[in-house]
Amino acid sequence: MEDEILSFLKNPPVEMRQEQAEALCKMLRDDQECTCMEDVTRLTEKEWEEAFSKVELKIATKVRLYRAIKDMSKKRSIPTPVEITEVVLVSKIVKRINKAYVTLKNNTQVEIYLNDEKWKHLEMQEGDEIKCHYSINESRVVTIHDIQFSDIYSANVLVSSKESITHIVPLSMQSRGLEQKVCILHICICYL
Repeated sequence: MEDEILSFLKNPPVEMRQEQAEALCKMLRDDQECTCMEDVTRLTEKEWEEAFSKVELKIATKVRLYRAIKDMSKKRSIPTPVEITEVVLVSKIVKRINKAYVTLKNNTQVEIYLNDEKWKHLEMQEGDEIKCHYSINESRVVTIHDIQFSDIYSANVLVSSKESITHIVPLSMQSRGLEQKVCILHICICYL
């Protein structure tokens, strides 16, 4: 089986001549202690200058090598967590362990510790809609940064005689794409 580093140097997009590829591969293994391509992509500019002082390459070959390593570094870079703010519904509260449970729009269920100083003052209850600012990484690990109560609802009220009807879409449903309206019937009883 051919060495991973040697194969990278000989084949496209780098395409070094066999003897150049072997010399650079040997130098990377011996002097820089690179055992795989991941090690090669982590070399600093100074380490590359040192390598090129020992193995002479033409400018075009160096440019192809730099581009290929840059592309490979981008592919192997550690992804940054995605930051999201969404309104979620507090589905359950367990008072004896002081935790609230919410389900995020990607169907990840999250525990919220109610004693956390950042949101202890909110005094959340089951059925509350909260605006949750969190980050989620590639492994679906969620880190909650902030929790606040969501915006106040506003809607048109249709009044007919002693009844009024308000149609609203719960904010926690909007972020999930479940825009079902809730009809609230207000009955006004007047005593004369």
